[in-house]
Amino acid sequence: MMTELEKELLVCGYHRLRPIKITSKLLHARDVLGSIPINDESLIVKIIPESEVVTSAKRFFNNHLNLHSILTVDVKSYFEIIEKTNAMTADEWVALYRQIGISINPFNLPIQYTEKYAYAGYLKSFDAYVDSDYVLKHSPALFLNIFLSEITNEDTPISYIHELSHTQLMSNKGSVTSFYNCEIIPIFLELVAAMELDDNNYLLHINITYRLKTLIAIIDSLNDPNIEEKIKALNDDSENIPTYWSYVISIFKALHLFSLYYEGDIETKKEMMTYIQAIFDGHITVENMLTKYGVTYDSSLTKKGIIKVFTL
Repeated sequence: MMTELEKELLVCGYHRLRPIKITSKLLHARDVLGSIPINDESLIVKIIPESEVVTSAKRFFNNHLNLHSILTVDVKSYFEIIEKTNAMTADEWVALYRQIGISINPFNLPIQYTEKYAYAGYLKSFDAYVDSDYVLKHSPALFLNIFLSEITNEDTPISYIHELSHTQLMSNKGSVTSFYNCEIIPIFLELVAAMELDDNNYLLHINITYRLKTLIAIIDSLNDPNIEEKIKALNDDSENIPTYWSYVISIFKALHLFSLYYEGDIETKKEMMTYIQAIFDGHITVENMLTKYGVTYDSSLTKKGIIKVFTL
């Protein structure tokens, strides 16, 4: 049986994973991160009504980007169908997935406010019933719901924007070539949203601090010689080394990209959003945009760049 990661690689059209190793440059970057003072004792997010979560996210996207429709599915109806269906060919399975897909506005994807963590967000897609490379590769992504913090706070709309961005990328197979880059645009947009939802950059500071702490924790985990054994002990398919690397690489690159946006003039900001719209529309890839702005993994690890981004 395939792992969830193997399924995701096929469903989203990612290239085959290449192994990544801890380097002295990354460890130096970790030391730079560790030298940045973290004063998060006073970083408290205020409670907001649930109604503001969707309203704020809609306002953000209306100002910057057009979201395309996505597909959801009635799981009960799906299982009723397959219970009456004899063995099917791969093409018939693909046709079935397309048949049961229901087109909706992304904002109509159900939200469940159940996550315990204040900055939590999670997008749930339909797990393929068939472990078939062909079916996973050619079937559309079917989304079920978005999970957000059970106590809605100032950061919840930002988490929501992050997850909605994933729907746009995942529903366009191949919009992100490398799995290691899958979090770049969602993280970039959450930082832009944090900047715009608060005139004093308080929310932006909270989110950058959160990403700094996340990076330190993940790099330390990856540098642990017993990391593989510890991950196996968790017995959680979502916890794996490639996923850890996707966050390390994506966070560094997203923050590099955001620093260019933050310091850019109005035309630069518009241009960058135009590139993201082209990604959502399936005209270019995330990797095309990174090349345009000279954002690479190595260029995102420089001490000067890290200090600049994490002290905004």
